[in-house]
Amino acid sequence: MRFVIVGQKWFAGAVLDLAVSHGEVLAVLSTAGSCRFAEKAAERGIPVARDMSDLERMMRGRVVDLLITAHATKFVPASVRTLAAAAIGYHPSLLPRHRGARAVQATIAAGDAIAGGTVFHLTDGWDEGPVAFQDWCFVPPSATVADLWRDELAPLGLDLLANAIRFYQQRRVLPALRQDERFSTRC
Repeated sequence: MRFVIVGQKWFAGAVLDLAVSHGEVLAVLSTAGSCRFAEKAAERGIPVARDMSDLERMMRGRVVDLLITAHATKFVPASVRTLAAAAIGYHPSLLPRHRGARAVQATIAAGDAIAGGTVFHLTDGWDEGPVAFQDWCFVPPSATVADLWRDELAPLGLDLLANAIRFYQQRRVLPALRQDERFSTRC
């Protein structure tokens, strides 16, 4: 399988490792500029795009099975998404709840007893695409934002992305369940 990854920090680095274990990573884009993720990709000889238009140029004419966003803070436009057979992302909430960049903080602030993660199809709306895979976890009463991310939601995200990769390898398609807008919140 051939992957492109857009993301940042250690989580994107872990997704890079996951993708490499299932195939070839053709290019990455770090949404945080120079970070451990970009350095890790460069160390492996994987091209690091400067920006979204550079990534689009790198993808043109190549067969890309999955474009994955991992802790991404930049919107991936349709001109890039459509260059991959499928474009998915991991979001650390049970979408459509807590859409946005501060999902883990919103979970703690809301006093949610249950949290979760979602692998979803990237679309023109932020965190609004159809759900491919979801799973949940309890929120420990004393959990901080960092605890919940590190101990629960990041590992959950890696598991969900691994499931999505395996599912796609076997079927060449991913589930796509529409999000129920009655339960959507933004953060």
